[in-house]
Amino acid sequence: MDKKQGVNSLGYSVEELPNLKTVKRMDFISEEGNILPNLPVDAYHLPRWQARGFKPYTIPKVNPLMCPMCGAGPFKAKIGLMGHQRTHTQN
Repeated sequence: MDKKQGVNSLGYSVEELPNLKTVKRMDFISEEGNILPNLPVDAYHLPRWQARGFKPYTIPKVNPLMCPMCGAGPFKAKIGLMGHQRTHTQN
């Protein structure tokens, strides 16, 4: 008798658990501003997070380094933008 048959003989049923690696996950932010990373968002958990006041959290996009005078860019580093802006100065 294997374990599954032994459990069934006691009146219990055996159910397969979902593979935790395939459950989609997402970061949430609480009302206090705490970031809660990597929470499951399947059909069971998502309404529970929302009922507790958690909202989906996305990393804010950083504005690319663009020249405010002529719109050139984006520059890879601030030093490149500063060097470009020196070309706008009048001699």
